[in-house]
Amino acid sequence: MVARVQDENEKDELNALKGAFDMYSVCKPFFVDVIPLVEVYKVIGDMLKEMTVKEVLGLTSMELSYAYDEMYTKGVVNCSRAGVILRVICSSCILLAFLLFVFSPKHGFDTTDVTITYVLLGASICLDTVASLMFLLSDWPVIFLLEFKKLGKWGLLLAQLILRIRRRLWRERRWRPSEMPQLNLITNCFRNAAVQPKEHVSPDNPKNRRINKWARRIESKLRRPIRAFQEATVLFPSWTSGFSSYTSYSQKSVKATQHLLELVTANAQKRLQISWGQFNDKAGLAALRQVDAPVWVVPAFLNLTEGLSADQQVLVWHIATQLCYHWKPQELHPLHHPHERQPQSKGLTAQKSTWRGMQACKCLSDYMLYLVLMRPEIMATMGGASPLIYWHACYDMVQFIEQHEEDLTSTVNSDDEVEGKACRLMLTEPIEWITYPSLFQIARVLAHLILVLGEEQRWQVITSAWVELLMQGAKNTRASMHVKQLGRGSDLLTFVWLLVKHVGMVDALDIGGYMTGGALDTAKQLPSFIKLYLRNRPL
Repeated sequence: MVARVQDENEKDELNALKGAFDMYSVCKPFFVDVIPLVEVYKVIGDMLKEMTVKEVLGLTSMELSYAYDEMYTKGVVNCSRAGVILRVICSSCILLAFLLFVFSPKHGFDTTDVTITYVLLGASICLDTVASLMFLLSDWPVIFLLEFKKLGKWGLLLAQLILRIRRRLWRERRWRPSEMPQLNLITNCFRNAAVQPKEHVSPDNPKNRRINKWARRIESKLRRPIRAFQEATVLFPSWTSGFSSYTSYSQKSVKATQHLLELVTANAQKRLQISWGQFNDKAGLAALRQVDAPVWVVPAFLNLTEGLSADQQVLVWHIATQLCYHWKPQELHPLHHPHERQPQSKGLTAQKSTWRGMQACKCLSDYMLYLVLMRPEIMATMGGASPLIYWHACYDMVQFIEQHEEDLTSTVNSDDEVEGKACRLMLTEPIEWITYPSLFQIARVLAHLILVLGEEQRWQVITSAWVELLMQGAKNTRASMHVKQLGRGSDLLTFVWLLVKHVGMVDALDIGGYMTGGALDTAKQLPSFIKLYLRNRPL
């Protein structure tokens, strides 16, 4: 019984490897910015609709593994007929050189030279053996055996043998998006405003006061070399008098968890079920229509986000996500009286699920902000005025923080508590509308609108918004950027980019890209008007 289950698992794994290779063979044009036939998308779409989220995640990871091997390793060359012949010749030459040296007379040679030669030849044999084993136990020989029809059942048996040996020797490692660089706007605004929590030291104990003084000095000296390893960008430098410059520092990268990857994959898979015209809808609108919300919420949301560019949406959703993240679930809406509370009604399981969703949204929010500000060459399609847009938001937030500095630092002991209290103040304090369009104020209103929803539905909408923004950002990026990123390491945007290609979100199939307004009707009528003018024009 155990052997039968093991055979079935091995066959499933072989089918997954073969299916991913076939999919990669079809999707190769994506990596050189060439668009396959339209029929290809129908086949891919039908396949993805029938798969589970984990299967789609595994399939995309395998495809990127094949792409990395083909572009940055010798796996494809080694698996060809010429590669196998050259591999055998090279290995034979190394072994022959070792044997000739062993049996050749060494009289008159220095003992040290002979020892060094033995070491070098032995090391060459070891390295060549390891390289040969790594190649034989990789995916490419398995694919070669499965596609080589002349071997028949022997090819399948040899492929299963390779899988068994590989499973015992090392743990299977696939290409998976792992590193997610982070950049938080509120944290950087506190850094630019230089607001620090006050130290609560007993006045009767001067020793504690001296210790804290030295601790602050050491911390200030340590921050400089730490910041040297951080990426930084200056928002709207003071090229003219009267304008301050704000520096944004990236934060420590976080690991993309399995839960986050499944969230992204599930939302990308849902895009197969919608019409082409809904691909360019506002972020979060599709999820907002599906949750149990008051009838006025969707029209209000559309009016609030109307006219916002992609980078402006990232900024507004980033601030709104931070505000909702720091709003306690048991609290009523911030526009209620601040002292009113409602009882906690959700169970522990629901709290854990919601907490994981909150963490995933926060990571995606900081990751998208990092891409827009720190990687403008990748996210150029999201807008070209991002630094100036974000400077205005930083200015408004810094002004708000400085106005409430005493309230923020009076009873708070840590930076996280200061940020949490500041976010709650941003939600509860009345909004002072100013003459110029402030995205910071729009984000506060968006947070108020999202907090109207229940806790679980709220984070469902926010998650959908961030996945849609990530997909919109990845949709128009160049393939060359992602090919370079494959060589540097795993990145979530590359993973989402290939998912987006799978679901057909490309310019060639995006009907919205072909909308010409009244230009087509005008073009139809102009030739007759031009002919009439030329006929009646006096010579």
